[in-house]
Amino acid sequence: MNEPSSIHSITRSPSTYLRLLLIATGVTLAMIFLRQPNADIVDFLNNQAKNLTVLYAILVGFIAAEVLSRRRKMDEHIALELNKVRRMYHLSLHLAKANPGLQAWFEQMKESIKFYLKSFEKRRFLEYEKGNPLFRKITYTIYSLPLEKMKYGNDMFASLLSAAASATEAREYIRQTLYQQYVGKFAWMTLLLVSITFGSFIILSTPEDAPHRFAAGIIVFNLFLVLQLIYEYGRINKIKSRAYNKLYRQDLISLGLNGNKE
Repeated sequence: MNEPSSIHSITRSPSTYLRLLLIATGVTLAMIFLRQPNADIVDFLNNQAKNLTVLYAILVGFIAAEVLSRRRKMDEHIALELNKVRRMYHLSLHLAKANPGLQAWFEQMKESIKFYLKSFEKRRFLEYEKGNPLFRKITYTIYSLPLEKMKYGNDMFASLLSAAASATEAREYIRQTLYQQYVGKFAWMTLLLVSITFGSFIILSTPEDAPHRFAAGIIVFNLFLVLQLIYEYGRINKIKSRAYNKLYRQDLISLGLNGNKE
């Protein structure tokens, strides 16, 4: 089982290495073309760089905390949704067993859950919202339960309604998180601008000899490496998308709705 490592995968994405190469190229060019000015300006830049150190740390900490928090909450809501979908299936199954007249209703419920979970095999997880009609079919099936045929299991039906409500809320959170992303463009633009300014001050205040320049280049590269890490962790690439989809596939299998025996 490799879902956790795939969901949080960064190093397996080719685009990650392309961005790292672009960062390294940009830093190298900056080290070549940004030359050290006179001593008075260097002292000024050193002082300003110290001020920017605090600002950079605050911004990075804030955005990193936001990304990690929202990512963790989305993982929790996905787990909650899948748990409630399984619960809806088992509650419906036992309602049908307790009330033979509900067998046809249960078959409809089972097919609705099956089609919803299978839909994740055909689309990227970022297209999560497209599953809304299929999930609504599940809830509408619950609401259409023929109460006149239900002689036993009122508590189970109440639990079924509660599970459907929890799953609906979880879906809404996931949908909103994917739609709104993790951090807004303005926040990223602000952090990028501060990072570029900070990096420029470091380079401009660095002596011209190769060892100092090389060390400064490594430091500036690391500044942007941190941004890359935050960005990649919050971004859902193809590998992460497949890993999320696989969780829904596993729910399908655990319920025995994949066409195979449990």
